[in-house]
Amino acid sequence: MIAALLGLILPIGSTWMTLRALGLRRASDSAAVTGGVACGLGLALAAVGTFLTLTLGGHLSRLYAGLDAAVWLLVGLAAWRVVRREAVVPSADRDARPALDTLDWCVRAAFVAVALAALAVPVIEYWSSPNGQWDAWAIWNQKARFMSRAGPGWTASLAVTWSAPSHPMFVSLAVARLWAYAGAELTSVPAGLSLVYGIALVALVVGALGTRSRRAWIAGAVVMAPFTFSHLVAAQTADLPLGLFVTASLVILRGAARDGWDDPRTVRTLALAGLLGGCAALTKNEGFVFLAASSVVVAWVALRHGRFSGAVWWGVAALPLAALMIWFKLSFPVGTAEYFSESQTHPGLAHRVLDVDRLRLLAALTGGFAWRWGGTMTVGALLATTLAAIAGAVSREERAGLGMLWVVGVMVASYYAVWLLSPLDTAWLVGTTFDRLMAQVWPTLVILAASAGTARVAGSGKAEDGERMVSRRTA
Repeated sequence: MIAALLGLILPIGSTWMTLRALGLRRASDSAAVTGGVACGLGLALAAVGTFLTLTLGGHLSRLYAGLDAAVWLLVGLAAWRVVRREAVVPSADRDARPALDTLDWCVRAAFVAVALAALAVPVIEYWSSPNGQWDAWAIWNQKARFMSRAGPGWTASLAVTWSAPSHPMFVSLAVARLWAYAGAELTSVPAGLSLVYGIALVALVVGALGTRSRRAWIAGAVVMAPFTFSHLVAAQTADLPLGLFVTASLVILRGAARDGWDDPRTVRTLALAGLLGGCAALTKNEGFVFLAASSVVVAWVALRHGRFSGAVWWGVAALPLAALMIWFKLSFPVGTAEYFSESQTHPGLAHRVLDVDRLRLLAALTGGFAWRWGGTMTVGALLATTLAAIAGAVSREERAGLGMLWVVGVMVASYYAVWLLSPLDTAWLVGTTFDRLMAQVWPTLVILAASAGTARVAGSGKAEDGERMVSRRTA
């Protein structure tokens, strides 16, 4: 287990140092955001190395683990030397930050209480079901076992049609890589990875809203509060990892839009956002929908403001991982997506789209699941957060959120399209996928809802801080 922990820490720590070396730590201006990004990006890039090893005929042996560790250690040391050489003296602004008051500490205490309650769910479920839920042991962990045992012969798992062979393999690759470090197929590895994804998501939400603000900690608690979120941590599926990459990419895109594309650092942050979008495509088929929707946002901003260099860098960074997954789908016998496994004809599709009874059933099902999403303690939370997110995105203070709202809308529309067009039983399909799919966009909705009026509050906060500093100097 210690070796597996080393395999987890190395890519995350090295990516953290690399982000700092490239100046992206200061651009994001939040250690929480950088930590969340480093968790997802480091594990994704390590998974790419695992995929290339298997594709080139290699096995996930101890030799592979040693070489992988050496590469990440060299990357981390090189980045550390750059950071050390370019270290700057902390600005006086940080020292001038106002001290936390009683209400701030109360909010943070409430956050910790919610976090402990949320953590109890995966801990309890792990003891009763260490292999996760159905999708974990039947799809993601099953593929990881093929990779761990058969090496390049892992593609035999693609013949199992009910195990979603068309999905990209980030989750399976990450698990198989750490099993190679451990030298055994420990159930704690996929469970631990799922917990890391959940923690990184919460860190992103808090960091995106500013760790010094109360609303950030409230939003972090709101993200964790639904039972669906903590249950997905225990389920060990690919929905939270996808939500991590979606949230991280959109948070960085929003920051770039707020800073203005004239800032030289924006090009670097846009490249990072594009790379994270590529990671989404590496994780699940829904990641390609996210990549297409966010591409529209980037292209729109580039056309409107004439900043094409940033859009080019975004595309250059997003293309490699997306192209790798497209090559995988075209080169291996993955077949069609499992939700469209039956033959599709134009009359059949038209009948489903125009079937009034089917449309009524779909509306009733989605409305009911949306109201009950998250569990009995958070009834109506998804609908209320969505309305607040729309209000926050269209407000004058949060124009940058319109792009995020567009992406979320396209992703939800794609879910609805699959439910409508799939030949599978509609009630079963919606019932088994709704909670997981909504969890992919839930953190982004919470950020948008909590961002309403952020600019106005931030501006008044800066004025108050300035008055405090002037008072201190006068005294």
